Amino acid sequence: MDMRGEVVHEWRAEFSQVFPDHPKLKRAKQPRWNYWRDALLFPNGDIIVIWELFGMFKLNRDSEILWSVPVPAHHALQLTDSGEIVHLQAERKMIQGIANRRASEDFIVTRDADGKELQKLAISDALRNVSWPRLRKTFWARAKERGYRLNEKNVYDPFHTNSLWLLSKAEAARLGSVFRAGDALVSMAMLDTIAIIDMKRGVTRWSQQGPFGMQHEPRPTLDGDIVLFNNFLTSERSSVLTLNPRTRRVDGEYTGPESEPLYSGRSGRVQVLPNGNTLVVESEGGRALEIT
Repeated sequence: MDMRGEVVHEWRAEFSQVFPDHPKLKRAKQPRWNYWRDALLFPNGDIIVIWELFGMFKLNRDSEILWSVPVPAHHALQLTDSGEIVHLQAERKMIQGIANRRASEDFIVTRDADGKELQKLAISDALRNVSWPRLRKTFWARAKERGYRLNEKNVYDPFHTNSLWLLSKAEAARLGSVFRAGDALVSMAMLDTIAIIDMKRGVTRWSQQGPFGMQHEPRPTLDGDIVLFNNFLTSERSSVLTLNPRTRRVDGEYTGPESEPLYSGRSGRVQVLPNGNTLVVESEGGRALEIT
């Protein structure tokens, strides 16, 4: 779309076209799974797409399939400066500290330009030096106190990593001297935590739990803050929250007017625009808005 909301171009593909031999073909046709989660646009009109938890694929401007990989990719993807693809991926496995059955482990995966896997970093490993089990214990206390309305199924989704952003050299410098280009800014909704991960060493440089809750899409701003979609301001209201990572204080918050409050219990996105404004997607409200 252009800035007037007019459609400029569309890409389309059906699951059976992209993944004709997928082992979960029947399940993917169910309406709740039949959608694209994220897409990355190239200058020539190519796009790389995540079909949530079923795979990734690349289309040209005319929606012709260039390649596909049937992996449980989810939520987010980005390109490195060298043209590699970095995305989130999930896998059911036994995780130390979670008893009885397999849980959902999240990974940050790096692939080459043709979709071949190059590197895979487990979130549980990357958060080990900040004690993710302690963060998890605090999260469940917060969930009960704040009324998140979670259930037993959520216990086996200990991270629910829902956002990924690789810092540029300029973004890292604005955020603080401890950060480096290529570090990954991630969000774990089931920990009420955002973190910046050193991708080379596989450890966390910085993390913060709250005051936001069940949050999505933290992004570095042009003035050295982090803006995110705070899903749970209250049980009936969300906000766009701006956080100073050096002081750990909230610098600003947008909740919408009383006549049209901002709210999305799930999903929600923000994007920092070149003019310094923030593009906001209120997923459950079904609207996009630009705020100063």
